[in-house]
Amino acid sequence: EIYTLSLHDALPIYTLELIAKLPKKERSHLSLFGISQGTFPTLMVANNLPSIDRIILNLSGANFADIIWSWDKVIPNFKNKILEKNLDLPKLKKIWKLLSPIYNLG
Repeated sequence: EIYTLSLHDALPIYTLELIAKLPKKERSHLSLFGISQGTFPTLMVANNLPSIDRIILNLSGANFADIIWSWDKVIPNFKNKILEKNLDLPKLKKIWKLLSPIYNLG
């Protein structure tokens, strides 16, 4: 059976609760699929659930900080708002290391 969650529903806690309600047999073989911003909660769930067999991520890069840093094209002045919080690209890479796919493969 396939369960589809929207970005708003795909909060890691909600997803983990939903998986916990599945019959044990169905929990033994799970795959997760995350698109764009949905890859954040997908990786968070996968990092906390050893029964995940496969993770499929569809995003524009392997490091979230690099992706977010280029969002000025999507959200004007986004980079300026980050810089105002005393964050730069190296700091974002360090903060988001645990969430970035490049560090979660393997």
